Amino acid sequence: MSRFRTLLRPGAYWVDTIPWLKYLPWYAPELRDESKRATRLYTDQLNRVKLHMRPFVFKHILENGQLYGLTEIEMAYLAGGFFGAGTETTATAICIVLMAAARFPEEQAKVQAELDAVIGRERAPTFDDRPSLPRLEAFISEALRWRPLAPDGFPHRTTEDVILGKCSLNKFVLRGQSDIRRQENYCIPAGTTVFGNHWAISRDPEVYPEPNAFKPQRWIDDQGRLRDDLTFFVFGFGRR
Repeated sequence: MSRFRTLLRPGAYWVDTIPWLKYLPWYAPELRDESKRATRLYTDQLNRVKLHMRPFVFKHILENGQLYGLTEIEMAYLAGGFFGAGTETTATAICIVLMAAARFPEEQAKVQAELDAVIGRERAPTFDDRPSLPRLEAFISEALRWRPLAPDGFPHRTTEDVILGKCSLNKFVLRGQSDIRRQENYCIPAGTTVFGNHWAISRDPEVYPEPNAFKPQRWIDDQGRLRDDLTFFVFGFGRR
């Protein structure tokens, strides 16, 4: 993941804007080395699925690969993408929630009291218990708002012109658009690199009053239920 972050940073390599550089054998050998490492890792993972064939989404793809028109290396990278996106994010999210519990013991105690009342101490909670644990879910949501997994977001590229209003200025960091803040409505041209700035989104005072404070209660309404008017954006946003 450390290498991935470096490689993904816009402008880190000229080949992003001068694609023919990839054909020069001496250019950026570390990129080729990383490609070999990733290919070896993902292929080994897919081979383990082949050997054991446990119920798994890629077991289905392996058994029905012809339906999707995927080569074996494409299947390996598809599986590797799921692996890369799901491991460190999950581990980091758990660490953030534990850090919040250690940093705010009084809020942790409220969650523990809810768990003791609903679950007791003789069994583990299940997903069926989720509707009965609003304080637990509020604590997790607030922890991941308080310290987002990817504060700066990841770079994306617009596939078409996008018109945004002035109200959205604090949500994006744009490259090469230094005069954009003077316009009432503005266009992000197709092909622009944009970041969904999670840190700015999580600290919008109009949505999260006192944004730097840790307040799980902000996620709960007057009836003690989870609010449905707050958007949980930590793992992505948009149409998905």
